[in-house]
Amino acid sequence: MKYEEILLEEVIKWDTEKFNLIFKNPIIFLCGGEIEPTEEAGTKFYSSLRSYLIDFAKLIKNEIEIRTAENFKDYLLAYDNLLEFESDIASISDLVVIILESPGALIELGIFVEHKNIRHKLIAIQHQNHSAQLSFINLGPLKFLKDLSEKSVLDYNWPMEEKFQHLDHELLKLICNDIVDHLKSPRTQSNFDIKVKSHLILFIYEVIRCFYPITDKEILSVLHLLYDHKVVNMSKLKKVIYLLDKFDLISGYKLSSDTFFYPLDTNIAKVKLTYLSHEEGKKPLVFEYLTLRVSLAKKIQLDPKRVMALKEIMELS
Repeated sequence: MKYEEILLEEVIKWDTEKFNLIFKNPIIFLCGGEIEPTEEAGTKFYSSLRSYLIDFAKLIKNEIEIRTAENFKDYLLAYDNLLEFESDIASISDLVVIILESPGALIELGIFVEHKNIRHKLIAIQHQNHSAQLSFINLGPLKFLKDLSEKSVLDYNWPMEEKFQHLDHELLKLICNDIVDHLKSPRTQSNFDIKVKSHLILFIYEVIRCFYPITDKEILSVLHLLYDHKVVNMSKLKKVIYLLDKFDLISGYKLSSDTFFYPLDTNIAKVKLTYLSHEEGKKPLVFEYLTLRVSLAKKIQLDPKRVMALKEIMELS
């Protein structure tokens, strides 16, 4: 039996209507000012709050895992549209934080506040000096965010439009605590919906986690069996694989003419999977990840290339 047939034999038992998202190992997409600090006579100086948070936030709150668009300098390998690229990063992130300290950040605020699947996890940080101004930003996007939640717009007083070496430690703690509080707040949607881009991305990760080592064609076969072919094509899948790789969720191992994808940490689950009920009135079989993996390990023994790939992947892990 081909591996693809083994996969399809398993996934036809899944109850896609009862999948749920798992909110663990959160990722924050941080937008704002200049990302690189400067160095003068051996001393590091910061020209933006974003740059300072990148260096110091994790020291205050270990659960803060920051990503920026600058982490994806080679995005043109997968994307030909910057707006689509940034929208996808925001979609897969658990929280989007925009510090209003650059023209680019203002544009991103306008884009993301219009995105119905992003706005609920969006917070904007502005300088206290600007909070009372009757500007387009305050009367438009920020008012819209505040109407969703008063805590979606945060005001702080930091050295803006000038270089600084240190931020007040208590202020740094306050900012980090506010960010973490947002991560702890109830999510608006835990029910899985394949039509939501972020859910599709996380499900593709879960397919890789369940069935590694797996090729892109096999991933696509699983998706097309469970959902309409319009949900994803190979071009879209390659973009998702690029994102998952850049978010350090997966990697690929090239062997012969195939690239086999695998999760970097099998303990990180993003979608809670469920089996269909066999008989009316009976509880469905509980999905057990380790049980599935043990079963697959036995079934792939007749696939020498995949066995070799799995062995190499295990040695890399």
